[in-house]
Amino acid sequence: MRVMTWNIHSMVDGHTAHQLRELAALVKETRPDIVALQEVNQEIGAPLAGEALLAACGAADVPSKVPLREGNFALRLCGLLREGDGAWRFAWTAAHRGYERLEEGVALLTRQGIEDVLALPLTEDTPIPRQAAQPGQGMADWRRRVALLVRTGGVWVGSVHCGWWRDELAPFAAQWARLEAGLPGTGPLLLLGDFNNPDAVRGEGYDLLRDRGWQDAWACAGERDEGWTARAGIDGWRGTALTRMRLDLVLGRPGLTCSRCVTLRRDDLSDHAGVLADVTFGA
Repeated sequence: MRVMTWNIHSMVDGHTAHQLRELAALVKETRPDIVALQEVNQEIGAPLAGEALLAACGAADVPSKVPLREGNFALRLCGLLREGDGAWRFAWTAAHRGYERLEEGVALLTRQGIEDVLALPLTEDTPIPRQAAQPGQGMADWRRRVALLVRTGGVWVGSVHCGWWRDELAPFAAQWARLEAGLPGTGPLLLLGDFNNPDAVRGEGYDLLRDRGWQDAWACAGERDEGWTARAGIDGWRGTALTRMRLDLVLGRPGLTCSRCVTLRRDDLSDHAGVLADVTFGA
């Protein structure tokens, strides 16, 4: 299975059309089976996406505090991909409001079909299906985090955008505990995304997830590059002593193997690099 993950920082810097066009071209060139995206945005107040548009763009029904709107980055990207391959489908759920004008969330796109969908709160105890009945509550808190999982090709795959280890109000360890408590209990499972915990820092989030048995595709890859995915100075990491950080990971349950894991570094697309990995699951 070939997977891609990218904190795409969409619709922030005024070059959305370029992002969409170039990311679609990269997906078509590299041919991943699954694409996990974070910071997947839509404009607050944009018209709601109608049923015909949702169907044309391959949208799956997902619990969320907010509905999909016209212009949603994942919806438009999947629409572009379906122009060349109608099998592509996508799922999106909202996390919080950002930059005063956007509703930010996480997304998964797959050309293997969507068999099931699961949305998990990482900073709240109320299940997301119940939260969906209270659409206005909590979205203003930028700390609010969610994970989105789909089952595709018999494998559960999640798109995750976590918070920071030292956040006093929403620490990473508590988010990780909620995530693990809500995951499907058995079988192959991948978690892809921006974990906001550099692998070079000892005794914090990266060590926690490795201690919990999660395998890092880059760490066990037969072929890999330097691996770093973000520089100091990006949002959330101003003032850090680290100059380069590996924040974006492909994680799997025990039995994961990886033949190749490389970064896709495109400053014209995002302040993060993407990650592309070829993975398999053993017994």
